[in-house]
Amino acid sequence: MKNWSVLFLVFSLPLFALYNGNPSAPNMPETGVWISTDDWWGIKLGYEWDQTFDKRVKVKERHSSIRDRFDTYFSLKNQGTLTFNVSDRFEFYGKLGVMKLELAQRPTNTARLQYFTDNQLIWSVGGRIILVYWEEMVMGVNALYSGSFMRVSEILENGTTRRTSGARFKYNEWQIGIGFSREVGPFVPYIGLAYSSMHSDLYNIPEDLRFFFQVSDEELENRQPFILFLGVGVTKGKNISVNLESRMVGEKSISLSGCFRF
Repeated sequence: MKNWSVLFLVFSLPLFALYNGNPSAPNMPETGVWISTDDWWGIKLGYEWDQTFDKRVKVKERHSSIRDRFDTYFSLKNQGTLTFNVSDRFEFYGKLGVMKLELAQRPTNTARLQYFTDNQLIWSVGGRIILVYWEEMVMGVNALYSGSFMRVSEILENGTTRRTSGARFKYNEWQIGIGFSREVGPFVPYIGLAYSSMHSDLYNIPEDLRFFFQVSDEELENRQPFILFLGVGVTKGKNISVNLESRMVGEKSISLSGCFRF
């Protein structure tokens, strides 16, 4: 009961970078539907839902802002995943889906700006490897790059709509993480640390003569690059696995993913 209470407490915290995944993922699930376990390769098809409630973001170099911090960074991603597995030890993968954003900042004492996008295309590529086995323990590394070129659909200044024609947000982020997992029956809990680097651009914000404040192009980056992640995977060894993850300290996020092995 104590272990379940600790797990509940962890997932009830304000959840904080890119989805890292389970260090045991190359071995989850162990068998597929058609491809034999004797083969050295495998294919997985999956889905990933990821929501970031808050990310510690700042303006890299202030141009029109006197304050560098953003008050709000919210994102929602829905992506399909395709994974190529090698010997249940190494795999590389690609993701394709949609993402929407909400950003807010107070560039001056009198202005609050909010930026919104609709669901727009996002893509990611990455790889993961199991480095070491210790009986039921696994140490693994995951590396991932994600990018998107998004149109800003709405801008509000102090609650009033501004012009948006041509406004864009270019999102770029990469991450590398190391984690440890342990198989406990059908469950595979894990914990790890990642380093994330986000360099994005908010640009082409049009002038609006109805407002005194005019927005310059801004380059954004994360204020805290280190992320603690933890989660739990569930698999019975055949065909399907699911995974739940939370991330803290640099970004408050939660992710749910599942995959089907052919």
